[in-house]
Formats: sequence, C-alpha cells, structure tokens
Amino acid sequence: MRLVLFYTFFFLYIFKGFSQTEYFNKRIDLGYVEAAYSIVLADSGYAISGAISQPGNWHKLALTFTDFNGDFLKVKYYEADGHLYPGRSNALSNTKDKGFILATTLQNKNLYEDLLFRFDSNGDTLWTKSVGADTTLDFAGTQIKELENGNLIYLVLGSDITNDYYRIYLTMLDNNGNQIWDKTYGSGVNHYKGYSLDVCNDKGFIIGGQRTIGRYEHPYILKVDSMGNVQWEKTFGTNYTCRYTHCFSGTAYPIQLANGDFFIAEYEVIFQANNGIDYNKSRFIRLNPQGETIWDYYYGPVQLYNYMGFPVELEDGSIICGGQELNYLNKSVGTIFKLSSAGDSLWWRNYYGQPIDSTANNYLRSIKSTNAGGIVGAGFVTKPQDIWIFKVDSMGCEIPLCHVDTTVGIIESAKKDFAFKVYPNPSAGLFNFEYDLLGENEGRLSIYNALGAMVKQEKLLGPAGKMQVEINGSSGSIFFYTFELKGAIVGKGKLILVK
Repeated sequence: MRLVLFYTFFFLYIFKGFSQTEYFNKRIDLGYVEAAYSIVLADSGYAISGAISQPGNWHKLALTFTDFNGDFLKVKYYEADGHLYPGRSNALSNTKDKGFILATTLQNKNLYEDLLFRFDSNGDTLWTKSVGADTTLDFAGTQIKELENGNLIYLVLGSDITNDYYRIYLTMLDNNGNQIWDKTYGSGVNHYKGYSLDVCNDKGFIIGGQRTIGRYEHPYILKVDSMGNVQWEKTFGTNYTCRYTHCFSGTAYPIQLANGDFFIAEYEVIFQANNGIDYNKSRFIRLNPQGETIWDYYYGPVQLYNYMGFPVELEDGSIICGGQELNYLNKSVGTIFKLSSAGDSLWWRNYYGQPIDSTANNYLRSIKSTNAGGIVGAGFVTKPQDIWIFKVDSMGCEIPLCHVDTTVGIIESAKKDFAFKVYPNPSAGLFNFEYDLLGENEGRLSIYNALGAMVKQEKLLGPAGKMQVEINGSSGSIFFYTFELKGAIVGKGKLILVK
C-alpha cells in the first residue's frame, strides 16, 4: 500500500508542476505558402523568420511574432527587387537593443546577392547591407551574430573570382553595418561552404559547413581567431561508394561549449543504394579547444533522409540537436535528440505538426532553450504549408511523462481497435507482449525508463504475434512502453518490476 501511495503522490506532483507551464504545438497560416527557418526570443514571446510565397516563387521575407503560448501576434513583410530567400537555420539573431539581425539572399535574375537586415524590436527595418552587391559573383548570407562590443560577425557563402568554386567569406561589421575587415577561406579546385557560425570564448569563431576533396563534399569545420586568421580546420566523412561525379557526404554544425570544448553535430552518407539514393546517419563529435577528438559517436538509424544539426548546450552541460528523419510512410518528421556531456544518449523524440496528417511532411528548422528549461522549435508543415511552432519541456514532452507517448503531436489512442496484451504485469522481469497489427506487416515496440531514456526497442512482425521481453531493474521500478504503426502511437502503458 505504501508503494502505491508513493507513486500516486509522485505522479500527482509531476502533473501539478507541469500544469503551471504552457506547452503547445501550433500552425500559423498567413494566407500564403509559408516556411520558417529560425526562432528567437522576443519581448512578448517569439520571433520567427521565414518567407511567404504565392504560387511559383518565394518573393517576400516574413518576420512573424507570437506570444509565449505560440499564438500569432503580428507579421512584418520585406520585399526587394527580386526574390528574397530566408537564410539558413538560425540565420536570425537577437541584438542587445532588443532588435534582430537576419542574413538572407536576394535573387535578381540569374545573380544571387547576400542581403543583411537589421530590425528594431518591432520588426521595422533600420538598415540593409550587402558585401557582394558590387560584384558579378554569387553570394548568399548564411549567419550573423552580434558581439559583446556591438560589432557584427557575418558569414557569407560566395563564389571565387572565376565564379566556378564556392568560398567561405567572413566579415566583421560595426553596429551600422560598415565593414571593418573581411577574410576568404578556400583554395584550389574545391568548394568551401559555410553554413553555421558560433562565437568562441577567446573571441574567435568556429565555422561549420562543407568542403570538397576530389569528387566528395565532406563535413568541415574551421576555427579562426578574433581577426579571422585560421587556427585549425577539420574535415570529416567517408568516401563511400558513389555513382556520380559529385558526391555529397554531409554537413557539420559546430558550437563551442561552456568549458571551451567543441561539439559538432553532423550527418554523413553511409552508403549509396543501387538506385543511386544516399542513406545517412547522424554523428556527434566532441573536440578539445585544440581540435583534438575527445569522443566520436554515430547515433540513430541509417535512413534515406536523416540528419541532425543546430545544436544547443543546456545549463546542465547536456546538448540538444534538431533535425529530420523519415516515418514509416517515408514522410519527414521533426526530431530532437538529447545527449549528455559524455555523449550518452538521453532521449530521441519525433515531432509532428497539428492536426496530424500522416501524408504531410514536418520540417523542423530551428530549436532554442527557454528560460524555464524547456525547448521551443520552429519550421513548417505541409498540406497545407504553414509555419510550425511548438514548445516542450526539458524531457522533450508536450504532455507530462511523454515517454508513455514518445511522439509529440500524435493523437492519443490513434487506432482504438488496436489489440494487445501484456502479462504478467507486475513481473519479476519477463513480460509477454501479444499484438495484432491491424493488417500491417511491421510495427515497433519501444520501452523507456522513468526518465524517458529508451532501454529496449523491438521490431514487431505482422500481421500478429507474440514476444517475450526481459527488463532489468530494482523492485518497484516503473517503465513505459509504446506500440507504433506507421509513425503513430497506437498502444501504450506502464510496466512495473516486482522482485
């Protein structure tokens, strides 16, 4: 009886604590075809940068403001003589005057030009700048950050003087957008592309992206000092068997951690199928301040479309990364992965926009930690294509104890006629699972501990079957299980160990 009362009060306490915080999963329809690529904190909630399109082409930037519950407040549109493309993931940054800066790209006929916007807290434009405006070369703005002294560090992807090979451009600007210095990285008959940028403890910078070696385009990072001088560089990836003259191997997204180490989230092509389609796997690497490897791990499934990027370090030293993977219907779903400072997997969750449409794609493009210890994410969802914003707690849950249901946005009991039995329960450690997959040939059983970490995952072969699963733990331990079909949670429950 004491054990039952303890767990009753424990769960009541957990749910009471969660009820004081607003978590959500919402679409924002601006009346067009919309996309979102970055989210940051704003005075009254969140600011989301993206673009809108009428049928045919992207043509306007959109800066959308929501309150802290994800409800729409207002939107600001920005136009230019040509098509304006939103920057890469996390191309929008906060400034110390409570405004924003955004790196974008303008397409005018066949020429691409970087375009940097500075906004006030209301989203009104203070000024725009371009480092490639007076050239006949292609440039694209990818990242922009404000420094402690008010200067700006601006990362641009551009062409070399022959217009044949990409180069990384890094430019220091003052608070009004005037150029202080600029550097170019890359040489020879190789491409160098910069997509991510972080400011380092030594006032230098770490750049992430890609570089080519031969016909392979590999994940690449570059560490420079406060004046843009190269200190060291690293190239990752493998020369897998590739059928083409140009082979994509992956992209690197580095950040510097609070203790001075570097963390790199990247995805790499592991192999290429006979039909020429690439299959990826996520990879996470930790380096010391000199760029030497501390640990290097691959995680997650090998999939047709699977990547991790835009990492964020949390206050406790753990790290979250956002990205994509495919569900059972080969549709894109948002993914957040959390790992410890030692590289141990803590949890991996999938995210869908609301309302659920199993034939839609869900693109997660930016994540940030919140002041209350939660996580906010933004991107876009198709059918129809809308801005997507959601907020979850530190466990990645939109609802309390979501390791009972590991997919945010999935409607509880999605298939009410799904039949299953679990026995004995409680058990000394051996649990029998009987199931009927409703005519499907394959499903998945996942088991999680009370902290949300996955301890077992089994493939279910249909259309019906039975399996025995052994779970280890101390007497009184609680675990949670989910049955999944085609990306939807169709059954779930609790397991109790009694020894």
